[in-house]
Amino acid sequence: MQLQKDDLSYGTITFYQKVMSAIFNMAIDEEFIDKNPTLRALDQIEGSQKKKEVLTAEEQESLLKFAKKNNPDMYCKLVFLVDTMCRVSEFSGITWKDINIKERIVSINHQLQYEKYLGEEHCRFHIALTKGKEIRYVPMTQRLYKVLKEMKENYFIDRRDIEVDGVGDFVFFSENGYLLHAISFRRELLKFQNSYNKKSKTQDRMPNPAYVTSYRMYKKCRERYGSESFAIPYGA
Repeated sequence: MQLQKDDLSYGTITFYQKVMSAIFNMAIDEEFIDKNPTLRALDQIEGSQKKKEVLTAEEQESLLKFAKKNNPDMYCKLVFLVDTMCRVSEFSGITWKDINIKERIVSINHQLQYEKYLGEEHCRFHIALTKGKEIRYVPMTQRLYKVLKEMKENYFIDRRDIEVDGVGDFVFFSENGYLLHAISFRRELLKFQNSYNKKSKTQDRMPNPAYVTSYRMYKKCRERYGSESFAIPYGA
């Protein structure tokens, strides 16, 4: 319960529970303790039974249309996420080297993570392999091709001289011009959500960013609903 009060997501709390459960199981094997106290630790945590919301094709088009008109930067980010199905950590780490405009291919070969390491006081960015340690080559949709082509034309205006572990020339940045990570992008989404809902009819309001789901959830939605669904693959 305390972890939830600290505003940690259910997924993060579940991860901690799995780690602690493994440690206590080892203690049981060594006969230091008799039972694992973490087995039912998640029963009282809100979120374990929450249903993920997925936008329909109509809601998706309404959202993207609004973004294109009122927030071009968010429109580009949403189009990239939707049309490549990549994780936010992969999206934030995309560089122009990974984008082949001529062949209309996006290479998903690494991710940009923002973490605090043991012995360090503050979080920092670093480059890591993709979660599956694989390289994915994603063909561009016509919509994504148009977005990236226009962004490339403004390359020398929008580029930032930022490098992480020798990797630079990043494509996407936060509203303030910094590198993106899951938390900062979620803040942008919340801000965009508020803007969208204020100008939309009640029945057309964008749901709470619980709809920003995991990559695995996104794939399940695509398998179940095909192109008629929309969920941003939030998280690493």
